[in-house]
Amino acid sequence: MHRPAPGFRETRLARGPIPVTLGRIARPVNADQLHHYRRKLAFETDSWDLHEALARNEPVVAVDGRSAAAYAREHIPGSLNLPHREIDATSTAALDRSKLYVCYCGGSSRVHNLL
Repeated sequence: MHRPAPGFRETRLARGPIPVTLGRIARPVNADQLHHYRRKLAFETDSWDLHEALARNEPVVAVDGRSAAAYAREHIPGSLNLPHREIDATSTAALDRSKLYVCYCGGSSRVHNLL
C-alpha cells in the first residue's frame, strides 16, 4: 500500500480513483485566495468535465475555434465550428442562450483526447 512521505497527505480527486500526494503548504491560505480560486473555477472547465457533460446529455455545446479546415479533419462530435477570429456579436446572435458553450481551439492531439 502506498503511504505518503512524512509531512504529506494523500487525497483522491473527485474525477477519478488516482491518488494524488500533496505537499506541505508553504504558508496558510487566506480567505482572499480561496475566494479568488472558487470564483475562477466556477467559470472554467476541462476536457473531462466536457466529456462527462456531453455523455449526460447536458445542455452544453463544444465550440471548435479552429479553422474550418482543421474542423473538417477532426472535431468533437456534435461540436460547432466557429473560428475564433469570427467570434463576435453577429456570429453568436443566433446561439441558444440557455446552453453552456465550451470553447476549445487546441491542436488535433487535444481533440483526440476528447473523442
